[in-house]
Amino acid sequence: MSDTSYWDSYRNRIRSKAGGFTLNGDVTLRGEDLIKYIEDHSYFQVLILAVTGRHVSKNIADWVEVLFSCLSYPDARIWCNNIAALGGDSKCSIVGATAAGILAADSSLYGSRPILGSMAFLETAYKDHQTGLSAKEIVEQHLASNKGRFSIVGFSRPLATGDERVELLRSKARALSMLKGPHEELAMAIHSYASQQYGESINMNGFIAAVSLDQQFTAKEVYQLSAAAVLSGVEACFVDYEERPIGTFLPQRCDDVEYIGPAKRSLN
Repeated sequence: MSDTSYWDSYRNRIRSKAGGFTLNGDVTLRGEDLIKYIEDHSYFQVLILAVTGRHVSKNIADWVEVLFSCLSYPDARIWCNNIAALGGDSKCSIVGATAAGILAADSSLYGSRPILGSMAFLETAYKDHQTGLSAKEIVEQHLASNKGRFSIVGFSRPLATGDERVELLRSKARALSMLKGPHEELAMAIHSYASQQYGESINMNGFIAAVSLDQQFTAKEVYQLSAAAVLSGVEACFVDYEERPIGTFLPQRCDDVEYIGPAKRSLN
């Protein structure tokens, strides 16, 4: 018979490394007294502690807050916001629409998931760089393994050239006394070569990956931290259409539909 002792130890009980509360008002988070902790720590410091178990200084938490804002454009054409706007138009719960919008952002092209590929590439590239490969050689090696196609995650952007958020994130990092680390140095060197030779440039995910690696965050931690990073854009689009009459979001007339089925037939 299989040994079930591990699962038996969880039977009729909940074990937690995250924390909990007691009826007398004590609340703990990762071993910290949460009520006391929030007296002199920001929400993003609490979030990072909750997800990673790490205490970070406020400047790092403030930088994470900036990247949340950069991932939350209030444009209803973006598909996660599209869903939220439709939810608002339908007068459904903001919680339901927001949850659906956040879930839609968990994609391979938009939202927080691409950070996994960006960080995996930079981790490998940095190891190669330490063995002596230059930024040029790293890029050319990648192209050779992809039949000449430039597809480095974090160093291109669909539908647009460049990424206006990179300079903001970089200037904020410096203003918050976050020094440029070796991963960021390499990422910008790759950006410089790719931009000159192939017209491709580092995007927000690539820059976040580099800075996160320099701050000793893992790819999994960054992905988990940014799970709800699109929140403010999603809610903005929900509220925008929730305040309008039903049917306002992308309405269509009957003659907007092109019918290509069988021709009209007599029923006689």
